[in-house]
Amino acid sequence: DKIRLVRAYDDYFKNGYKNNDLNILRNNYQLKYNSYDNRYKGIDRVMDKLTLSYSKMQIYNKCAFRYYLTDILKLDIYEENFSGVIGSMVHYVMEKCLSNNDMDADKYVYEFLGDRCFSKKEMFFLDKYKESIRELLEQVLLEREYMLFKDAMYEKRIDIDYGNNVHFVGIIDKVLYYIDNDTTYVSLIDYKTGNDNISLKYLKYGLDIQLPIYLYLSTKLGFKNVKYPGFYLQKFNIIDRDYRLIGYSNSDKDTLSIIDKGYDNSKIIKGLKTNQDGGFSRYSKILSDDEIENIKESTKEIINNVIDKIRKNEFMINPKVSNGINIGCEYCKFIDICFKTVSDEVTIFPE
Repeated sequence: DKIRLVRAYDDYFKNGYKNNDLNILRNNYQLKYNSYDNRYKGIDRVMDKLTLSYSKMQIYNKCAFRYYLTDILKLDIYEENFSGVIGSMVHYVMEKCLSNNDMDADKYVYEFLGDRCFSKKEMFFLDKYKESIRELLEQVLLEREYMLFKDAMYEKRIDIDYGNNVHFVGIIDKVLYYIDNDTTYVSLIDYKTGNDNISLKYLKYGLDIQLPIYLYLSTKLGFKNVKYPGFYLQKFNIIDRDYRLIGYSNSDKDTLSIIDKGYDNSKIIKGLKTNQDGGFSRYSKILSDDEIENIKESTKEIINNVIDKIRKNEFMINPKVSNGINIGCEYCKFIDICFKTVSDEVTIFPE
């Protein structure tokens, strides 16, 4: 009868339909209808270890409870899909081609794929991706004509040990560096097959900060007296087929010329150009040395803050909402666990 009463309430409050049994059931049973409290109440857990990365931190900052379900309870079972294979393939082929100075992309594609089986549809797109990889390599060769960088590291894994079994780990796809007297010029490039944003407008919330994280990780490479000509994503897809670097460049032209001597109308950095008066165009994403240093410090604080909150088991349901879009719940599989309400949402504002 109580279940029937709840169903009758649902019909009445949600659909405007009054069940014939509603009155008699309501007069006989007292229920706190719609009183379920979905809020996270805390857990008694002592953290024995933590390995954090950009992707895990992104999940936590989008919604702490989503991180709890994904990384603490391990409810999000990883299943390899075609897009994941493509992403791994691009990274593998680019590393092999560039580190071996061997531009035979097809050889490394077949080496990576091994005995994997694909559908006819996937095979069709695989051919498109192989063609795009060759185009990406051509763009990288073009970049070398404009850069002064002499050395590079590929797929560089950086592990920051915070003690007590706490680590922050990241892999930078390409670290370019050039030593001139007592100054080391460093630029960072990450290949991206997805649709990640690169804006710094949500930096203080710890969102979309893959490039700032790589910038901070690079401080652990042991370079002395570092200047950053720029740090970028290099997007890879078969639709746009535009492989120019997307990111932030140094506003000091002498420093910038290390990565692009043609910065006046760049062929390798998207949107970078100067006006007739010598100033940068409004589409150019440029930063001063001081602004770059501030980004590194802010990123360091954000990482420390997230580690501290995870230690304290702070896993509230707090999906972030910006401009009316709930970015915390995008692609989340756990709506039937958290029962998120509007009151749980946290509105954030871009800077």
